[in-house]
Formats: sequence, structure tokens, C-alpha cells
Amino acid sequence: MPTASTIAETTGVYRHNPVAQPGNNTGIIARVPWRKVRTCTIAFVGAGFIAAAIASGAFIPTAVFATAGLICLATALCQILNPSSSTQRNIAQLSPTPTAGSPAQAESLLPGSHCLAASNDRQSATPPIRTVITGNSRELPAIAETLQGILKALGSVTHTFPSFSRFCSAEVSKRFLELRKRSRDVPFEQNLNGGACTRASAANFRNYALSKHSNISCHQAYCAMPGQAYHANYIDMHYGRFIAAQGAVNRTHNRFLQLLAVNDTAISVALVTENELKSRDNTRIGPTDIDQPKTIPALEITTTTGTETLPSVSVSLVGSMDLPDMKLRIDQLEINGKPHFRINEMGWVDGTANNPVRLAAITMIAETLRRHPAVLERANNPMVVNCNAGVGRTGTFIVASDIIRHYGQNPQGGPLDIDSKILAARQRRSLKFVQNSRQYQNLVILQENRNAILRAMLEAGV
Repeated sequence: MPTASTIAETTGVYRHNPVAQPGNNTGIIARVPWRKVRTCTIAFVGAGFIAAAIASGAFIPTAVFATAGLICLATALCQILNPSSSTQRNIAQLSPTPTAGSPAQAESLLPGSHCLAASNDRQSATPPIRTVITGNSRELPAIAETLQGILKALGSVTHTFPSFSRFCSAEVSKRFLELRKRSRDVPFEQNLNGGACTRASAANFRNYALSKHSNISCHQAYCAMPGQAYHANYIDMHYGRFIAAQGAVNRTHNRFLQLLAVNDTAISVALVTENELKSRDNTRIGPTDIDQPKTIPALEITTTTGTETLPSVSVSLVGSMDLPDMKLRIDQLEINGKPHFRINEMGWVDGTANNPVRLAAITMIAETLRRHPAVLERANNPMVVNCNAGVGRTGTFIVASDIIRHYGQNPQGGPLDIDSKILAARQRRSLKFVQNSRQYQNLVILQENRNAILRAMLEAGV
């Protein structure tokens, strides 16, 4: 069995820009409220001293009060004109050629403001990212070079996705709550998990899909698998069709591969952590041994309209690229003789808000792979995305991908209407599509920083 192993390293750091100008999408996002109170208090006290000096008739009190007042006013003016980075969140300039030894600050590269709960004072060295390629893939070594360019453009992004933060932008939280109020779940009679659905369809779904989370809707009209044989829905976005799927377990592993084959998809993304993969309810998709093909037999299923046959599938693992420091792996599979790239993002914990910089990096990697010459003729086929339930992380990633596609094709375009697409996706999938306000916040962050991200990509030659 021919096996080649290549180890490459790439380093990248973040450059914080504490005095960015708002005209180029690098403006001030928010100041900590107590700073405003302190500045105003100092200015008020200074004005009081000057008023006391004017009111005083004696020379010495006048001089003392006037001097104190001028010092206070000068201090307040200095704080307004020269705010410190430790009390202000900015959209930082992205630099493809950062200064060696600069601190890696993933949380402050994009404006998470209160949501990221980041500290700009945190100083930590940027470790190199190891890239280990195994197998005999011709494509992965070249892909590794492109991937390194992305990582250098956005910083090394070694941090995993953080847990829930305590704070979130009040404006975005309000917008998310309004979005929730406008949302309507899948009509009960069309939900394959609902009791009012056609009995035969619901029974067929339960027999073949073996859904992991039966409380997640699966819209009958948009099921991505013949005969509703897998828990997955088509999600139509502004710039293409995606498939939101539940994560596979051992008993549904073959169905997932048939889902990929039936839709002739070139890219799939798994948002499942290493800990989740170790549990009995999850499994890695495809063979784990290089060049050991596996054949999945055809399956005949009975549907409400007759009999359908799920095709047999031949699948093999051609090569794998691991980035252990990033908790990221890219597998190159061959499904029925066609290349398929599967991205395994193993750093995003279920239910958490995620890191907008890392989210940008992973979506850029997916979009770059989608345009690879080996799969270019199938670039417009649906991209399959799954996490555990296929709603929260999955929905966030799908919307982020649509944002990246939009601004890749329309660099000067205005903001993308993500709310309408989230609403439409919820009608097909679940009210938890983009599960919480923190996930929604990072989509807003990604959209607000579109120009900086694309500029960094262009400067890096990606």
C-alpha cells in the first residue's frame, strides 16, 4: 500500500489596530460603558473646578481651581482622542505578513465586541501549525499550500471555538429575538417527525432514516434522500443549495454515503468534535485505511409512491491531511470513482457561539476546495453539512458559506439579507437553525468584516 507522509508548518499572527477608521470597515465597534462614565466624570469635575475658579475672588484659590480644572479637561480629552486598546474593541486590520513574534489574538481579530469576551492584553506566542499529509493523493499537497495561505491571511487560528460568553451585543440580541418571533416551524402535516404527517411516509422515514434526534423537523417535500431514507433537508440559499443533515451513527453510516452519492456532491463538512466522535452515537464517514475500498450494497426501499432503489456505492480513502493543532482534518475520498473532499472541523463544541475568525477560515477552506479543478464540474452540486443534530452549528456554517460566496462574487455588494434565508431554512429544518444569539452575532460579525477578509485573501494570493 503506497503511503507518503509530508509534514509542513505555517505560522500566522494577528495584528491589532487600536485606532482603525470607520470608513473602511475597520471602525470602532464599542467602548466599555464604564470608560464613558469615567471620562464624563473627569470632564464634569474639571468644569466644576474652572467654575469654582471663576467664582472665587482670591488669587491663590483661583489658580488652584483653574489648574485642577485644566488638568481634568486635558485628561478627558486625551482619553477621547487616544483610547487604549484594553478598553476598546476594534475590527483589526488583517495582515498576511504579520510581524514575527506578535501575539496571536484570535478573539480580537474580528469585532466580537462583548460577545467574544476577549482580552486584548493577553500575550501568547503563536505556535506553528503542523500539517501532516498521508496517502497517495495528488491533490492534497497543493491544497496544503493554499490552506497555508488562508491561515496566514487570517492568522494561524489555532484557538478552538470558545464556550458561551456572558455578553452579547444588545442590538444583535434584539434582532435575533425578533427573528425568532417571526419564525414558524415546519407545518405539522409536512414534518416527517410529526404525528399528522401521512402515516406511510412517517413510518417509512422512521424505518430507514433512523433519526438520531426525533424532535428535529424533516420537511417531507425537501428531504434530500429518496424515500426519506436519511434525516437531511435541502436548504436553498442566495448562492446555491446546501444539505443540512444529522450526524451519522454506525447504523446510518452507509445511508450517509448514499446521500453523498445520490446528490453527487463534491464537498461535505462535518462539525463534530473529537469527544463527540468517541461516543457510540457518532462515526467517522468513509474508510479509515488508505486505499482500502468499501462497497455499500444497493438497498430497495418501499415508499408511498412505490419502490425505490438506493444505489450501491464504492468508496475509498485516497489521502488525509491533518492539522492537529487546529483540530481539523481534510479527507479525500473517492465515491464511485469521483473525488470528494470531506472537511472535519473538530474544534466547535455543540451549542457554543464559535469564533468568527475560525468560522471565516473554515468557510474559506470549504469554498476553496469547492473550486478545485478535481471537482470543479460539480461545484454547484449541494454541499452537505452536518453536526450532531444538523441545525445549530450546521445552520451557522451554511449561512456563513453563503456570506462568503456572496462577497466573493460581489466584492462591492451591500449587506446580504441573511434573516430571510434563516427564516426559510427554519421552515424546512427547525427553529434551531442558527441556534442562539451568539451564533447569530458571529454571522453579523462575518458580514460586517467581509471587505477585510476578502482583501486579506487577495493579498495572500488565495
